[in-house]
Amino acid sequence: MSQPTPITGHNDRNRIMVIGDSISHGREGDYTWRYRLWQWFGEQNINVGFFGPFEGTEPPLKPEPPRPPRFPGEEEEIRWPRVDGGQAKQVRASVRDEVKRWRPNLCVIELGFNDLALGGDKPEKVVGNIKGIVEEVQQAVRENFEKEVRILVADVPRRKPYPGMGNLAERIENVDWILRKQIEGGSWGGEVRLVRLSEQYDCCNAAYDGLHPNALGEFQIARAVSRVLVEEFAIGQSPLTIPVELPSRPVPTPTNVTAVPEPSGIAVTWDAVYGAFGYDLRMRAVGTEEWEYHHTRSNRLDATLCTRGQAWEFQVRTSGGDSVKGPWSDSVSAVPDTETVPPPRNIVTHATETGLIATWDPPDLGESAGHLDRYAVIVGHEYCRNVVFVYGVRGEKVEVNSLFPGHRFYVKVKTWTSVGGGCPAEGYPVTVGRGIPPTPGDISLEAMGNTAIEISWTGHPDAAWYSIWVREQRSGWETRLQHNPGPGARPQWPYPAQSADREKFVFYTGDKMPWNLEFSVAAYNGRDGSAWSEWVSLSDHPPDVSIENTDSIVIRLLYKALDDHTN
Repeated sequence: MSQPTPITGHNDRNRIMVIGDSISHGREGDYTWRYRLWQWFGEQNINVGFFGPFEGTEPPLKPEPPRPPRFPGEEEEIRWPRVDGGQAKQVRASVRDEVKRWRPNLCVIELGFNDLALGGDKPEKVVGNIKGIVEEVQQAVRENFEKEVRILVADVPRRKPYPGMGNLAERIENVDWILRKQIEGGSWGGEVRLVRLSEQYDCCNAAYDGLHPNALGEFQIARAVSRVLVEEFAIGQSPLTIPVELPSRPVPTPTNVTAVPEPSGIAVTWDAVYGAFGYDLRMRAVGTEEWEYHHTRSNRLDATLCTRGQAWEFQVRTSGGDSVKGPWSDSVSAVPDTETVPPPRNIVTHATETGLIATWDPPDLGESAGHLDRYAVIVGHEYCRNVVFVYGVRGEKVEVNSLFPGHRFYVKVKTWTSVGGGCPAEGYPVTVGRGIPPTPGDISLEAMGNTAIEISWTGHPDAAWYSIWVREQRSGWETRLQHNPGPGARPQWPYPAQSADREKFVFYTGDKMPWNLEFSVAAYNGRDGSAWSEWVSLSDHPPDVSIENTDSIVIRLLYKALDDHTN
């Protein structure tokens, strides 16, 4: 075998630094595109080493019991590179010291998605921060090593679309267009090249969750990088070739599943599965039919349950991504044996330009609930289950900023006392950066037999939820569908706003006659709502009864037997 071809003048192996986020660093069980690129270097007979402050992949979360949330300022220091949610603006502040420490002669930068999706930054700002990283790397190398460094900058991948993502796709395209124009135009320096990742990495088919690469995606990203190395820097003879057969993700059934009562409800644990992207858990009250679903990245889930003495059953399965699931485990069950700390009352939410404001009233704490310590405010993206922020708060108000405008977020608040955490109460969801939505229009009804009515109307993207007012014309009965039902009931509120297209909701009439009901709809953003729409009712009444010659008539006779002596 011939000697490796050096990339630059290093006497030892060439030093590569990947400056990226979770797309680059991967999770337990991933090969990662970095490894696939390292394999390619070996096939090309090029001796390289990867350097930086992060080794391996992100480990799974530990199966720990719930802890009170930290207050602002108490957060653990997050070292660069941050695996989950890392942003270019954070990396820019610390990259110079890391370059001095690790002395790379080739850097691959893959950042930007989180700045857009989580930070809500404008495309121009994202590009500016990525360029700032490039300049910091170049300056650190010049000042300390008197040489040039070659830099590859990947554009932002096109995430698989999901409901409620707003104009994220358009903003990603804008970032990629600016990067192409500036880097390929030569304004970032002669040793900087663009990797057109968005054109070669297919997030729809090569990502396990619509963004992060699966086995195919790892090869696609590595191939995109290798192509630039070959074509732009003459490093290597030919780009990476994607194999026909790819490794599969094992998703065995979890073992040793147990359910044990605890002060806040029931703790469910099981043996960890190596390489799992997480676990799906489903639960239901014993004796009911419908399951409630949860996802966790740890081999433990603490179910907060507010009903003492009610038995619950649980099942767990291994997740290898959105479309790769293992079989469900056998059911285990347990009964909560303590009263759970009650939640705060009267949660009110309002959207702001960059986030939301939530207020609430303190809970009614009994003697067994302990002393009030703090509140846990949980703010989560309506569709992206991994985008969840938890804040520790003292007092009955919180303001959350830096959320992505146009996206919908739910708000939950739970009480923490000296005894432990309690049940969460949910406020109204909000659409960040939007005001009061307009009154819904073009409302139509369609009878679904005599048991249900489908209500549809023209939605609006500013609406975070809708309220449906139902009343009966003759009796004066009315209801507003604004409350979450208990386990096993039909989900009626909040009906999530989806888009500006037609919204649909099915109302089950029960003992009410469908043609006697009227409906009105209002759109809400947090607690701020539109005026109610005009009342509408079914236009088609049951036809008058008529008898034709071919009709069959069934007559049921009710009679009372007579005594034998009665004439």
